[in-house]
Amino acid sequence: VAITAACPLCLASLVDSYDAVVHDRMHKGIRPFECHRCSQTFLTVAGLMLHRHQHCRQTLYRCDRCERMFQDVAQYTKHYKKHGCIWKRARLQMFALNFWRKTA
Repeated sequence: VAITAACPLCLASLVDSYDAVVHDRMHKGIRPFECHRCSQTFLTVAGLMLHRHQHCRQTLYRCDRCERMFQDVAQYTKHYKKHGCIWKRARLQMFALNFWRKTA
């Protein structure tokens, strides 16, 4: 992956313009995506989606190329092929989220 820029504040490597926007939000404390159930906020839509599914304990499939998430493996497979990649089951990233897990 080619690095296109570095953050002037912390010198973190930024890959693309979206990466730069999200990184800038982090420094500014901007978290524009809010959970409608608990009001927790997130830097990215992907973070919000992952969190929201904790409320209903659904299984999600996340694209390892762009971080998009899907509830259905068929949707995930169709999306993944759009990246020009050959579908392999080994690439499937599944997240079974257990909201009832207690934290210390």
